[in-house]
Amino acid sequence: MAPIGALAVVPVATALPAHAGKRADCRRACGSVHDKDTRSSWADAFALEIVALNTPPCFTGRCDWRLPNRRELESMVDVGAVDPAVSPAFDTACAPGCTVLTCACTVSGYYWSSSTLRARLTAGWLVNFSDGYVGGDFKSGSNYVRAVRGGS
Repeated sequence: MAPIGALAVVPVATALPAHAGKRADCRRACGSVHDKDTRSSWADAFALEIVALNTPPCFTGRCDWRLPNRRELESMVDVGAVDPAVSPAFDTACAPGCTVLTCACTVSGYYWSSSTLRARLTAGWLVNFSDGYVGGDFKSGSNYVRAVRGGS
């Protein structure tokens, strides 16, 4: 998967390829915290999903997973694509035979970032991977989560 900015990107349900080590995301239909259809509040994204990824033995053997900030999440958008508006590196269309360690699935919907709106501390930034829209939602809302590792 190609680097985006200072982070190498790998789709939170996918193992990092040999060249990676900076960022990875996890989304795959597997009926667990990695399930592409799981939606969470902003607090649960940290308290449940990120904690689960960082609980030993940790997802892919790495214990430094986190929620991406708004700019990192926005960097995954491909404005030339739609439904989902991401590069193929982030979506292998949940192909048959794929596992949580080999494929990336991106749901066309809103994904949380770790960033809080300055004007409204009860809201967090999110990115809609249907069309690339960037906006905010109350942190009590239910949205998708994509974890990353490395970077800032």
